[in-house]
Amino acid sequence: LWGGNKGNDMLLDMVQGEAGLTRLKQRLQAQGGGFGFYNPSDDRVHYVVATENSKIVGLLGFLEKGDYDPDYIELVFCEVHGGHRRKGVAGGLVDEFMTMVAARAMPVTITPYEDDGVVGLQPLIQRYASQHGIHVHEQGLARDIASDPNFW
Repeated sequence: LWGGNKGNDMLLDMVQGEAGLTRLKQRLQAQGGGFGFYNPSDDRVHYVVATENSKIVGLLGFLEKGDYDPDYIELVFCEVHGGHRRKGVAGGLVDEFMTMVAARAMPVTITPYEDDGVVGLQPLIQRYASQHGIHVHEQGLARDIASDPNFW
């Protein structure tokens, strides 16, 4: 369990395997919208999920083998349900993701800071990557946005 800012307990879970993905799809469909970057038809994406009172409140999507370089794990998106933003959910998701990445001793590539809900997370990602000793490679748009504080 991971405690959010207001004493709420968030449960973080890594979605693995076909059965886990099927359950995630069913849960998201049952609770209705709220996640614009989630694409149920992309079976390549793996997820870290934050739940509160059995409701999914945050998703972080990643590819085990990046589109740009298969030697990197690729962070695809991170999104928190509207009513749970600014409560530490994204930080918990990123920390859990970076812990998993560190255990695999793989670097991370990130491309979508602005488009896929990661824009405000660049400093968080860098902090957790540094704590876990993970190399983060920012490509294209991500690098441009990360170097310009006006975007975040």
